[in-house]
Amino acid sequence: MTVTIYPGRAAGTAAAPPSKSCAHRMLLCGALAEGESVIEGIAPSQDMLATVDCIRAIGGACRLEGDTACITGTGGHIRPGGTYPCRESGSTLRFCIPPALLSGGSAVFTGTPRLMERGVGIYETILAQKGISVSRTRDAVTFSGRLTPGDYTLRGDVSSQFVTGLLLALLVAPFVNIIPAMSQGPMINRRHAEMLSRAQTVVPKDATLWLWWDWGYAAHHFAHRLTIADGARNAGAPLYLSAAVLGTDNPRFARQLIRYTSQFAQGRDPFDEEVASEVFAGLDAQQAQDLMDKLRSPETALVEGEGRQFVTVSFEMLRLGFWISNFGNWDFVTRQGEGAALSILPQAVAYNLDKGEVLLDDSATPIRPASISVFEETGVTRRDYIQQWFDSHPRATAAQRQEFLSGRRNVHFFFNRITDEKLAMDANLYNSLMVRLLVGNPQDPAISPYFKLVYDNVFCRIYEVL
Repeated sequence: MTVTIYPGRAAGTAAAPPSKSCAHRMLLCGALAEGESVIEGIAPSQDMLATVDCIRAIGGACRLEGDTACITGTGGHIRPGGTYPCRESGSTLRFCIPPALLSGGSAVFTGTPRLMERGVGIYETILAQKGISVSRTRDAVTFSGRLTPGDYTLRGDVSSQFVTGLLLALLVAPFVNIIPAMSQGPMINRRHAEMLSRAQTVVPKDATLWLWWDWGYAAHHFAHRLTIADGARNAGAPLYLSAAVLGTDNPRFARQLIRYTSQFAQGRDPFDEEVASEVFAGLDAQQAQDLMDKLRSPETALVEGEGRQFVTVSFEMLRLGFWISNFGNWDFVTRQGEGAALSILPQAVAYNLDKGEVLLDDSATPIRPASISVFEETGVTRRDYIQQWFDSHPRATAAQRQEFLSGRRNVHFFFNRITDEKLAMDANLYNSLMVRLLVGNPQDPAISPYFKLVYDNVFCRIYEVL
């Protein structure tokens, strides 16, 4: 048979396959909850069937009807002991161990020899410390004892499966009583949370916050405002658009891109998650690049846009400067970006603002940087040594300028006296909009026509897009 394939533009609708990782977690949450849970989109696989069998082992009920799971939960009342047939599902094994131990007794987890070879890793160590014994055979692992409240410490590089297992147990008595003592919101810097909370006052309810996606959910929690990106929208258009705004050295272009994007929100409620995607809808790589170049051009008239838009910046954001600049300088044709240089300095550092010198603890020779910025509770002290010299030597010759510059390194240091963080960045990142909005003068004529400062707590700022 001969098949001929012709080029054409992709169109139509495709259903994404369900996430097996999420499905396991949803099934087990339903099993530990009270009442009945109905979960749709479950692809019946051997791994899913393993989790269904284990739900029955802990005392819950679960039936699969096509891609729908109907679960009757245990309400936290776990059946003591029992056998858990995990087949070859590592997720099932690791998710089920902590909840199965809440009622005590001996819980036997069976599976293929291959699954047993993969093992239960960190559980053997941390559970043994709590008096729970572990024994192994070729096709089973047995845990004997009761899981009790206390501190459970895991390395940061272990699989999230182990973390999930412990979190599932945390939802069930006797752990439930400690939940009110835990933080109920996203774990972010206090001053960042303070800024987002104040956004409820300074940012209208129908406005959109432009920020980096890492803090999208935090903005939803503290500010109750819509965002250009968040944890679920951290790729494609939301990523490139927010990175281009924060990473550019051109404030006018950032304003243009925000306003152009907001045009697609007309008639929506008021800036839903599909707006960003429509900016590049139907455009090939070259057309997308041409659009960005057009908005970047000073010859392009100012875009009117739709609604009120705001940009947030924070000291925390600086740590992600490489990635923001990489995607902010993305070339849609070559599919490559160029990230700015950023170093997070863990070692002790001393600085002298008057001399303009920085000393690392592993060097006896001071660095003479282009600038030093120091963040304290009372404000930011910023010394731009190159700019200061040029301002004070307006008639310097080319030779004198070269001599001065040869004694300075084109690197910029940031010191946070509150958190003891120390950063070093190159000129590309230093000149980005996110840095300029954070430490620069809001009245700078390059910024003030396009952005208006509406909130400032030293470590975080909010600007309205004009």
